Amino acid sequence: MTAGAREVRNRKKHPTMSAVFFRRQTGLSARRIFGLVAACLVAAAPLSAVFAQDTPPTASSPALHAHRLQERFDAANTTHDGHLTLLQAQDGDLRMVANHFDDIDIGHKGYVTLNDVRHYAQVRRAARRDLANGASPALQGQR
Repeated sequence: MTAGAREVRNRKKHPTMSAVFFRRQTGLSARRIFGLVAACLVAAAPLSAVFAQDTPPTASSPALHAHRLQERFDAANTTHDGHLTLLQAQDGDLRMVANHFDDIDIGHKGYVTLNDVRHYAQVRRAARRDLANGASPALQGQR
């Protein structure tokens, strides 16, 4: 028998000191710990579905519309700087942004950001809601 084979055989007979020390301190074997960890993972599996962050938004949810706007804005923004020019809006199939570019670009910077577009859409929605309720005809011409 070679020295290496003897060493392997001795390890099987005599566990390492750390394993012996661990068993004495905790009273748990490696098999028992593995079983406990597996039981915890099985018990926690249903919770991962509950707390999942990447749940797809429903078809009519505002989150879906915001996500689509983000995707379309990013696709149109060919320079990837967060600034969308009128030409990029026209080429990127963002007709609402292209048609109302001057209204969205309040500071007349020559570009709009995603937050500018979101703010404009929010103001338009509020104006339409008010117009439907008969409260504010300020944006009556914008439909």
